[in-house]
Amino acid sequence: MDKMAEKAATRHLQTCGIQRRLGRKAQVTLTFTLTANLSQFVLSAGYMVTGEGGVEFFTDTDVIAQNTSSFRVSATAKEVGTKYNVLAYMLNSLSQTRALLLSPIPNLHRADWMWKPKRKRRCVAIKQFGAKRAC
Repeated sequence: MDKMAEKAATRHLQTCGIQRRLGRKAQVTLTFTLTANLSQFVLSAGYMVTGEGGVEFFTDTDVIAQNTSSFRVSATAKEVGTKYNVLAYMLNSLSQTRALLLSPIPNLHRADWMWKPKRKRRCVAIKQFGAKRAC
């Protein structure tokens, strides 16, 4: 879209009370795998994982994995932008080598600021005026 048309469309939407939202950084859940089942493994917040196209994600929290060979941690993109909406399994490089930490690290879901896992919905039959009705 050329700049003039984009500006006109934006102005029209603003007169209708619709405003463009600011972007948010993409988020993803990473699964790290260890070479052995350890009694304790510590991964600090801010650990960088990179992917194709040079995208960088940083872990959000410190993780202390106990008696496990794998663990999950959430990570956030370095910047806002569509290039950070990466597909599953595209974040696959460690920023620094860590003993007992395997590479690559698959992101099992796509990294996207809009993605949320589907919630399971349960439907319960209810009685209303003596009749059963599905919700």
